[in-house]
Amino acid sequence: MKILEFKILKIFSVKLITLAFILPSFGGTGGVIYAQNPELFENNWYLEKVIIDNNSYYITDYTEYIATIEFFEIDEEIQVLLCEFDNFQSDINFLNNNGFEIFEIELNPFFGDCVFVDGDFLFFQDAYFSIYLENFEFPKNPFTFTIETIDDYLQLTIENGEGDWAVYNSVLLSTLNFSQTSFTMYPNPVKETLHINNTSNQVIAATIYDLNGKGLQSHLLENSFSTIDVRAFNPGLYFVVFENESGERVSKKFVKQ
Repeated sequence: MKILEFKILKIFSVKLITLAFILPSFGGTGGVIYAQNPELFENNWYLEKVIIDNNSYYITDYTEYIATIEFFEIDEEIQVLLCEFDNFQSDINFLNNNGFEIFEIELNPFFGDCVFVDGDFLFFQDAYFSIYLENFEFPKNPFTFTIETIDDYLQLTIENGEGDWAVYNSVLLSTLNFSQTSFTMYPNPVKETLHINNTSNQVIAATIYDLNGKGLQSHLLENSFSTIDVRAFNPGLYFVVFENESGERVSKKFVKQ
């Protein structure tokens, strides 16, 4: 009886060892399989905002720029995209059911070509890719994610190892409560005085940046109509970042003559 028990145990052990060798390595080291929500792979995820140091940044013009992330289950890859050229691909390793890390990062050979559109884009590009990479090179592992239902669409939230977030939706939202259309600036180009209409019904902080991202002036817009003296600025392209008390930000550009 004891001999029979030993033989059964030995056969069972061999089968376990064999099974360990044939299990695929997807989902982590050591052959561990982590079942992922299929909705992660079945949807194209469109960026709504990034949250860095508790400040929110939004794409200001969905007609020109659409930021996305896409997960590929078979190839175990992701693609993070902001425009046709500004994107990267990376291998992905799932750490558990709601966590992953990225490695083997491949930037598009033409990465950076889109920054010539305007300074507004350059500002947002840095914010967006800083969720995933340090200096466009080193991954900010590990990442965690959640998927939840919002009204009639899904929302994917990804948090990096430093506590910053990127929020995506399974549909492209056309309007935001706090958006670029809340502000009108004129004349543009401007020589001396920039007029700003604020229809957001909120107290707004407005900061003027040059193309290098250097802050030049800050103003508090407490009324629906404000003016800013720009006579001291050199001729060129500038952009104004409008921030409300919740930390949401949008921006608009103007040309100083």
